[in-house]
Amino acid sequence: MGNIIVDANGRQHPLDHHPNAEQRLPNYIIGTSPIQLATPEEIERARRETLEALQDILHKKGNSPFKIVGHFGCRLTDKQVWQLREWLQSIKKAA
Repeated sequence: MGNIIVDANGRQHPLDHHPNAEQRLPNYIIGTSPIQLATPEEIERARRETLEALQDILHKKGNSPFKIVGHFGCRLTDKQVWQLREWLQSIKKAA
Protein backbone atom coordinates (compact mmCIF):
# COMPACT_ATOMS: atom_id res chain seq x y z
CA MET A 1 0.00 0.00 0.00
CA GLY A 2 1.19 3.51 -0.68
CA ASN A 3 4.12 4.95 -2.55
CA ILE A 4 7.64 3.65 -2.85
CA ILE A 5 9.97 5.70 -0.71
CA VAL A 6 13.51 6.11 -2.03
CA ASP A 7 16.68 7.41 -0.48
CA ALA A 8 18.92 10.15 -1.87
CA ASN A 9 20.52 7.62 -4.23
CA GLY A 10 17.20 6.44 -5.69
CA ARG A 11 17.32 3.10 -3.86
CA GLN A 12 14.55 1.70 -1.72
CA HIS A 13 14.42 3.55 1.61
CA PRO A 14 14.61 1.42 4.78
CA LEU A 15 11.17 2.72 5.82
CA ASP A 16 9.60 1.27 2.67
CA HIS A 17 8.66 -2.38 3.03
CA HIS A 18 7.41 -3.28 -0.46
CA PRO A 19 8.88 -6.67 -1.37
CA ASN A 20 8.74 -5.85 -5.10
CA ALA A 21 10.22 -2.33 -5.03
CA GLU A 22 12.81 -3.08 -7.72
CA GLN A 23 10.04 -4.04 -10.14
CA ARG A 24 8.00 -0.94 -9.23
CA LEU A 25 10.76 1.69 -9.35
CA PRO A 26 10.75 2.05 -13.17
CA ASN A 27 7.13 3.22 -12.93
CA TYR A 28 8.03 6.23 -10.79
CA ILE A 29 9.68 9.54 -11.58
CA ILE A 30 12.40 10.22 -9.08
CA GLY A 31 13.71 13.73 -9.43
CA THR A 32 16.13 16.06 -7.76
CA SER A 33 14.19 19.31 -8.14
CA PRO A 34 10.82 18.84 -6.44
CA ILE A 35 8.11 21.45 -6.76
CA GLN A 36 6.28 21.87 -3.48
CA LEU A 37 2.94 23.65 -3.34
CA ALA A 38 2.83 24.73 0.27
CA THR A 39 0.99 28.00 0.79
CA PRO A 40 -2.80 28.10 1.08
CA GLU A 41 -2.90 30.20 -2.12
CA GLU A 42 -0.82 27.69 -4.08
CA ILE A 43 -2.90 24.78 -2.86
CA GLU A 44 -6.19 26.51 -3.68
CA ARG A 45 -5.05 27.49 -7.18
CA ALA A 46 -3.83 23.94 -7.83
CA ARG A 47 -7.21 22.56 -6.72
CA ARG A 48 -9.04 24.92 -9.08
CA GLU A 49 -6.80 24.12 -12.05
CA THR A 50 -6.02 20.41 -11.62
CA LEU A 51 -8.87 18.96 -13.68
CA GLU A 52 -8.29 21.24 -16.66
CA ALA A 53 -4.50 20.83 -16.46
CA LEU A 54 -4.75 17.02 -16.44
CA GLN A 55 -7.21 17.06 -19.35
CA ASP A 56 -4.89 19.30 -21.38
CA ILE A 57 -1.64 17.53 -20.55
CA LEU A 58 -2.93 13.95 -20.81
CA HIS A 59 -5.35 14.61 -23.69
CA LYS A 60 -8.15 12.84 -21.84
CA LYS A 61 -11.60 13.89 -20.76
CA GLY A 62 -13.13 13.17 -17.39
CA ASN A 63 -15.08 14.86 -14.64
CA SER A 64 -12.50 14.10 -11.92
CA PRO A 65 -8.74 13.52 -11.72
CA PHE A 66 -9.47 9.87 -10.92
CA LYS A 67 -11.43 9.50 -14.18
CA ILE A 68 -8.47 10.92 -16.10
CA VAL A 69 -5.54 9.27 -14.33
CA GLY A 70 -7.21 6.11 -13.01
CA HIS A 71 -6.50 3.96 -9.98
CA PHE A 72 -3.10 2.77 -11.18
CA GLY A 73 -1.93 6.10 -12.62
CA CYS A 74 -0.82 6.50 -16.21
CA ARG A 75 2.37 6.60 -18.23
CA LEU A 76 3.64 10.04 -19.13
CA THR A 77 5.78 10.99 -22.07
CA ASP A 78 8.80 13.20 -21.46
CA LYS A 79 6.83 16.07 -22.95
CA GLN A 80 3.94 15.49 -20.53
CA VAL A 81 6.33 15.43 -17.55
CA TRP A 82 7.74 18.81 -18.62
CA GLN A 83 4.23 20.21 -19.19
CA LEU A 84 3.17 19.09 -15.72
CA ARG A 85 6.26 20.70 -14.18
CA GLU A 86 5.64 23.92 -16.12
CA TRP A 87 2.06 24.06 -14.83
CA LEU A 88 3.22 23.51 -11.24
CA GLN A 89 5.92 26.17 -11.66
CA SER A 90 3.29 28.60 -12.95
CA ILE A 91 1.37 28.15 -9.71
CA LYS A 92 4.51 28.89 -7.68
CA LYS A 93 5.25 32.04 -9.71
CA ALA A 94 1.69 33.39 -9.42
CA ALA A 95 1.48 32.98 -5.66
